Amino acid sequence: DVVEQFKAIAQLESAIRRVKRPGDYLICLDEICEAIVKVIPINNFKVFKASTMLVSAFVEVFSEVLGECVYPLTTVLCRKIGDNKIAVREGTMKCLILLMKACGPSPVLDVVLQSLKDRNPRVREEAINVLIKTITSFPVQDLNVSTLVESLAPALIDSKHRVSSAALDAIAALKESTREEAIIYRAVEKIDFPDKRYFHAIF
Repeated sequence: DVVEQFKAIAQLESAIRRVKRPGDYLICLDEICEAIVKVIPINNFKVFKASTMLVSAFVEVFSEVLGECVYPLTTVLCRKIGDNKIAVREGTMKCLILLMKACGPSPVLDVVLQSLKDRNPRVREEAINVLIKTITSFPVQDLNVSTLVESLAPALIDSKHRVSSAALDAIAALKESTREEAIIYRAVEKIDFPDKRYFHAIF
């Protein structure tokens, strides 16, 4: 029942926000995380919106002790990045960025990058949009530029223009934020562009 699910999520969020000493809850942290992971996929917008508030509360309160909760939370959120509703995609993005702020970008990006191989072009495009938001939100020293560009480069020749265009924007954002242009050049140079003018346009 959607109403009951909504109430349960709100109650759990309220309980989490009342926590004063997060370290005292380590023994049940996995259970709380599991409960959150179960509600995020529910296909109801009000429930999803409540679940994003729940994720925010959980990450804010337990930011110092998230540990192994990062992977399952990121994984289930990534299933929402290609949602048809823009509000769901935006809510997902906010949760992913919040996780990155709590534990650093790398463990979250390791999961997000897997979505670049998804069969759904919207998922691929939105995964790149998450990368762009990350590149423009965090110091470049917090990012593994080599891993990012190696993962992004193949998307430059994606069969869907929206995906390849997003990848180009991401590469441009990387170039602007780092002095390691040689790393970007080497990764992009490996790509077999149908038209070499496209490669030269990047550099």
